[in-house]
Amino acid sequence: MTPIALARWFAPPLAGALLATIAATGCTSTTAPGPDAGPPTDLGEVVDLRQQDQVSVEMADNVYAPRAIEVDPGTAVTFHNEGANVHDATPTLDGTFPAVTVSPSESATVTVPTEPGTYRFYCSLHASAGSGLQRGAFVVR
Repeated sequence: MTPIALARWFAPPLAGALLATIAATGCTSTTAPGPDAGPPTDLGEVVDLRQQDQVSVEMADNVYAPRAIEVDPGTAVTFHNEGANVHDATPTLDGTFPAVTVSPSESATVTVPTEPGTYRFYCSLHASAGSGLQRGAFVVR
């Protein structure tokens, strides 16, 4: 039997099995709503700022410093814009904390969630939730 004849003979049963497998598993997402469980390893060092009276994150042009901070539940974090451009801090997961927009030389404060987890944010003007340097995270313990 030629290779083409073999392909014609085997293809329909294999295609049917593949379609049955796809139909049985569905196309649902496995990502559960809520904060990330693990540390934000893609953002570099997580700076431990627990038990601090004042917590600040600097917004420079296209970067947060520090990018990832570990804080106590309900901590107030002040974003200071030290850059020449307007920046914001937008939560990746809507509703975890209010987004803030900060003009140059200005500041804005947000309160981190009280539930333990990793809460990511980004500057919607200069990055995206999944790429770019101006991304950060609160690690609440």
